[in-house]
Amino acid sequence: MSVITFRCHTTVYVPVLEKTVNTMTPESNGLLMSGINVSIRKAQDRAERKSLLELYRIGKLPSSNWKEKKKSGLLLDAGDVMEMAENKAYRMEQLRELEGAWSIGHKMTHTFFVFHPALTTIQIAKDSGKYYLVCEDEEYGLIDLAELNDSLMELLKKFMGVKILTEQEMKPGYRVTTNKDTGISCLKIEGEEKKGTWLLVSDEKKEDRLKKLSGIYRATYPALVSSDETALWMAKEETAGQCFRTEHGILEIERDGLEYLDEKNPDISWRLEYPVYENASYPAFYGEACRKLAKGDAESRKNWKKWLDIHQK
Repeated sequence: MSVITFRCHTTVYVPVLEKTVNTMTPESNGLLMSGINVSIRKAQDRAERKSLLELYRIGKLPSSNWKEKKKSGLLLDAGDVMEMAENKAYRMEQLRELEGAWSIGHKMTHTFFVFHPALTTIQIAKDSGKYYLVCEDEEYGLIDLAELNDSLMELLKKFMGVKILTEQEMKPGYRVTTNKDTGISCLKIEGEEKKGTWLLVSDEKKEDRLKKLSGIYRATYPALVSSDETALWMAKEETAGQCFRTEHGILEIERDGLEYLDEKNPDISWRLEYPVYENASYPAFYGEACRKLAKGDAESRKNWKKWLDIHQK
């Protein structure tokens, strides 16, 4: 039995590991640029990238919507946009074959972040002062985002033919937190956590920390985590605030409740059903899980049931 019900929407950007998409409906934002970023990684030449883009045309990407966005987003600032610009770390270019989308490629990892400039703005997180490229649509909501470091900011200006870029405060409700073990930031939309989590694996050091955490899962819970792929999946879940390591097993916040899986004794595993995301209850579940972990009773079904009975009132 798989221990994963993966809801974490991990955004691929520069540099990154890979993209794993949660189960989404055809109407979800997974069909937009975030979908493109699933497979466009490691496309090292235009021929390969073109074939990947063709896959997303078959997937009925609503690219026609982008044509209607004549002067919005980054296009409001754009001067004489270059076909291609690069520096030591990054390469930017226009993707004519995808309705004018832009790509940012990392030269060392051969990974890409693809976005449409008409749907993208530069937003700054007030608490951290960090800048992000945020791709979003009025109909579909948040699509993808990427952290914008100094090197990438300067390349973006060069590529767009401008000296100054317009920035705005991050949209209310976009909450960026940082996992203490991996140092990886993630974004959730307050009250809409069911839409997923965007993990911002921004450099090789954080990528290594994620791999290290996956190794801990593989070594500590061999009965529950039987492959490297599952271990990495669990590491992403924990980084996204969806699961927790306990002394004897794994505790998961799922779409429809809470589940504990015991490593040694499957018979004492348990599940409590509750529509976590429909009731915007994720923050309460996460906070209570942290408190119970600190007290050492996160594995207790009885204590969780007691808390849930009170929470439901």
